[in-house]
Amino acid sequence: MSPRRIIVFLPCHTLDDFPYWLDEAEADAVLSAWTAAWHPRLLGAVGEVPRWASVDLPPPDDVPVVGIVPAPFDDRFATQADAVAAGPSTWIRGLEGSPRLTAAALEAVGMTDGSVPVAGAEEDFRALGLAVLLTELLARRMRSSLTLETTGFEAAAVSAARAAVEGRADDMRHAIAECFGCLESARAQYYPVDVWLLDIVLLAESTLGRGLAVELEAESPIGLVATGDLVRVLAERHPETLGRLREACAAGRVSPCGGRDDQRPIDGCTPEGLVASFARGATAWREHLGVVPTTFAQYAGGSSAVLPQILQGLGYAGAIWSLFDGTRLPDPSASRIRWAGTGGGLIDAVGRPPLDARSAQTVLSLAEKLGDAMDHDHTVVLQFARHAGTASPWHDLLRRMAALSSVCGRFVTPDDLF
Repeated sequence: MSPRRIIVFLPCHTLDDFPYWLDEAEADAVLSAWTAAWHPRLLGAVGEVPRWASVDLPPPDDVPVVGIVPAPFDDRFATQADAVAAGPSTWIRGLEGSPRLTAAALEAVGMTDGSVPVAGAEEDFRALGLAVLLTELLARRMRSSLTLETTGFEAAAVSAARAAVEGRADDMRHAIAECFGCLESARAQYYPVDVWLLDIVLLAESTLGRGLAVELEAESPIGLVATGDLVRVLAERHPETLGRLREACAAGRVSPCGGRDDQRPIDGCTPEGLVASFARGATAWREHLGVVPTTFAQYAGGSSAVLPQILQGLGYAGAIWSLFDGTRLPDPSASRIRWAGTGGGLIDAVGRPPLDARSAQTVLSLAEKLGDAMDHDHTVVLQFARHAGTASPWHDLLRRMAALSSVCGRFVTPDDLF
């Protein structure tokens, strides 16, 4: 008998007790299992979107299913699964990574070819699956529930999947847009306010080549943190990448973030010395990239109450209230703040500490982070940070999801935000 349902077994009893605290390997396994189930050929074959069940409860035996169990939780599943192990269902256990899980699930529904003729379709469906999970979790975090059953979401998802398999690209994109529209409408019921996401990319001498090139290939809005010194090194060693960065800055996809020429500790500099460092940094950006930063950010160097006055005087529009070398600044517990300094200096700033874009755990716990911000802020802004070229595959999928829908926020450049 052919499977009629796809179930992913999650390590919780209800989504209200979803374990945001999972370690990196466990978070990766859960995301892999869930997104693997959203392959368009699987959705088209069973005619349903994937469901979830608790890994701690007996699997259902009413219909044949394909059950996907995240590998780290197989022992918990095995405790309850023996009673139905001989039934018509197929349990996919002990496998890691979305490609292997998807291949096993396709085999379980009688398919050996997982290719899809529409370019990018598989990643779009994985992004849709991620959006469903995060939106479900966010609804629970905001003391609500997601009511997709009455929106036509499932019919649109299956229609999109079958269109993708048949090579009807326009029909697929239209149906996927309808799916995301359902999710956005559901989210608007409990938080109808825009959410802004910042992607902060840190440059270092070791990431000026391929690492930076990878970021520019993604064509996603980013804020690029670099000193004037690093800009000169980039121009000298990687002129081709410099040219591509110049184009991205001109197109508005990249916001230069920085200002200073170096990273010397601020507490060892006079105000005049800081202003001179900003002038040298602006010269480097202008000469090599045709732009100057209007968002202040720095990797290291500490902070000072004199900075808002200097930044305001130099025409900066905003600042990133974070350092990225491990130095902690006071946490204002707000997405956006007014940074007040000496001499009446005042400038807008992003206040919440950045999330680690290298981590699967960051993406799995995004609903919790968004919920905390929604509870306390009038304007929700979250920022992610990492060195160039080091983003996790899950962060890349999050960026793809945000390009398709604003259900969990839109990525914008810091210049656009301020």
